[in-house]
Amino acid sequence: MNKVAVLGNGRTLKDFKFNKIKCDTIGMCLAFREWERINWYPTHYVCVDHVVLKSNIDDINKLIQEKKCKTFLISNSIKDKLI
Repeated sequence: MNKVAVLGNGRTLKDFKFNKIKCDTIGMCLAFREWERINWYPTHYVCVDHVVLKSNIDDINKLIQEKKCKTFLISNSIKDKLI
């Protein structure tokens, strides 16, 4: 069985050692702001929050275009606005 770590995006992850994770990871919502700062990205990105998606479309589109994550699960509500 493969393991996967599901990461939140709250204050509890401040100073978390992401590079020590030895399995696939799922990151969500606005956590990409921290990933940019520390130059680390999860294996998979998930965001189905319509407000977050619409208000951060350019940043999320950049994540997808630059293939920062292996896969993306994004709400259909913005698919026509992506690359």
